[in-house]
Amino acid sequence: MIVKGDFRRAELELSEEFKERVLDIARRDEDVQNLLSEGYNFSCIRSVHIKSVVQENGQVTIEVNEVLLVLTKNECNRAFIEVDLKAERVIRIIIVNVTVVEKSTAT
Repeated sequence: MIVKGDFRRAELELSEEFKERVLDIARRDEDVQNLLSEGYNFSCIRSVHIKSVVQENGQVTIEVNEVLLVLTKNECNRAFIEVDLKAERVIRIIIVNVTVVEKSTAT
């Protein structure tokens, strides 16, 4: 029997060591290096795939397998970097560029 809980409201606090591990993995990726050289900056880290196991004695273990690292450039450009922690590699990069056209009103 499989019972799944709803942990969407649970907030995980990431240790500085965990964050540094994620950043180290990302920095080793050539495409991420290119984004950083283009002016992108690390913005935040979010856990994406979390596995929770309740043991027979009621103790819960939580393992984070994948994280989403967000890079930002200017106010409109974002790069979403998916990192597989077990494989210690970047598995996907999604780049979103938004163009804003400011238009003045006629007087």
